Amino acid sequence: MKEVEEKYIPIIRKIQLSGETKYILEKFYGLFCQEKDNVRGTEFFSIMIDMIHLSGRYKEAVQLISTYLNQRSLDDISNNEYALNLYIRRTHHKMFYYTLSELQEDMEAILILIDDKKFIRQKCEILFKTEAKSMDYVVLAQAIDSIIEGKKDVIRFEYL
Repeated sequence: MKEVEEKYIPIIRKIQLSGETKYILEKFYGLFCQEKDNVRGTEFFSIMIDMIHLSGRYKEAVQLISTYLNQRSLDDISNNEYALNLYIRRTHHKMFYYTLSELQEDMEAILILIDDKKFIRQKCEILFKTEAKSMDYVVLAQAIDSIIEGKKDVIRFEYL
């Protein structure tokens, strides 16, 4: 697996960004299933979760992320960029079959634990998901501005 991470991730990432979900799953899903306990916490794991999600298998993607995150406390997740990104991704994947209130609870549970200075992009992503539902964009913009303290060029709402 180390070879996959070192040699092939840049290629797999390019294929992923070009939208080749089916190709990636055909070539790597067997390896992923065989090695999933060994690849948790890697970029390969993250890419494969996204490909599983994009193929319409939302619950499988959520379950795989949950298995990884359930080994950590919320405090630990909020202080680890990789785990925090997966937490946000898991909530995104849940949007296809969870209620809005359940999704909001997930986001609010972690929101209060996130260090504004250390994980500004993630904090803004969560604020966007939790505040935007109310359509109060002025409040959302003020909240984001208060976090980034004038560093507006730092923020790009990317797909985590």
